Amino acid sequence: MRLAKNEHQTPEFTQINPLRQVPALLEVNESDGEDRFTLRESHAIMRYLCSTHGQPQNLYSADNHIRGKTDQYLDWAHTWLRASSNRLVFLRYFTELRGQNLSAEKKAADIAQVEEKVQTSLDLIENMLVDSLFLASNLEPTLADLSAICDIT
Repeated sequence: MRLAKNEHQTPEFTQINPLRQVPALLEVNESDGEDRFTLRESHAIMRYLCSTHGQPQNLYSADNHIRGKTDQYLDWAHTWLRASSNRLVFLRYFTELRGQNLSAEKKAADIAQVEEKVQTSLDLIENMLVDSLFLASNLEPTLADLSAICDIT
């Protein structure tokens, strides 16, 4: 998928993901080549792949406590860390390109508010790691850790 060439805007891709966003998963039936299943949203795709392919076990643990902590992080990350990080990037770099001409004072105030939310999120992640090597398990990394790497770097 070449985003720079707007391949995610094509009618073919819109059938896979009407939101025209990546990632998206299209599963094809091996026997007849027909589309079998589509799925969007990165965390849903990660959970699905771990649940259907089962390897490696630690990424989406069968242990309900570890899986619960993993799900907790994945759901929280979308609504706090990723949403606020995306908003910060938009405010800093894209408001004028999108025709949103905010006053300098309003833009600075909005950026400060979102920066505070990003910092709160990063502090929370750091606190989660005080007594543990990983976000959901002290033994091995999970999908929570993979997602955090993408969100933080």
